[in-house]
Amino acid sequence: MTNDFFEKEQKHYVSIFLKAHCLNEHELQNLEPDKVESWQWFALDNLPDNLFLPLKRLIEKQCYLYKEIID
Repeated sequence: MTNDFFEKEQKHYVSIFLKAHCLNEHELQNLEPDKVESWQWFALDNLPDNLFLPLKRLIEKQCYLYKEIID
């Protein structure tokens, strides 16, 4: 979970991240194309620079982790 303040936009985000396992080899589908333009997959060591702040903080471990729940 991250807790982020965007002063310029006057917004506050509490973002909850979940870990899931795919049980089969079906390819993921965008079921809301009117809301999501596309998905892209990146290696963790090759992420783009323009990440959404809560995601950036999660990756940098600037977040609250509840390992007993997600592992």
